[in-house]
Amino acid sequence: CGCRHIHIGHLHKHLRQMRHVRRVAPPRVQRRLKHQPRFARGYLNQYGNAMTPAQVLNLDKNKFPSFAVFARGKLPLPGVKMRLEQILNREILVTDFRIMKSKHHPDQDCLQFQYLLDNQVCVSFTGSCVLIDQISSVGENIPFNTTVVKIDRYYSFS
Repeated sequence: CGCRHIHIGHLHKHLRQMRHVRRVAPPRVQRRLKHQPRFARGYLNQYGNAMTPAQVLNLDKNKFPSFAVFARGKLPLPGVKMRLEQILNREILVTDFRIMKSKHHPDQDCLQFQYLLDNQVCVSFTGSCVLIDQISSVGENIPFNTTVVKIDRYYSFS
């Protein structure tokens, strides 16, 4: 039909034809998948190729690092949680720290620092910009002794 407007019958015909079109992967992916056994898909070796279950079972487990080694930044610092008010004006030994996005205020940073207080490992969390700036500037000098003090409305290491 040479009409410029769309006939409803033609539209239904094209929609029916589209339902029967089979969606396939690109030829390059088809070739790769065709030569791999189905049970092997999902296991990848260091080159990105699929490994068979037999190859997975033969892996030397002692060659691979522990998750805690390379995911150190994702794991929480161990210790007893304490509020900043509990450690005010007390001598502490800061042993480690981490600056991350705050869970309660996503647009702000949060400082998590680990310290020794009375021979006990403790951690504290704060959004104090002053403490974050101070600990960022001396990060390579960890561990260090300090005291957390409150000056007016903000906290500071002294």
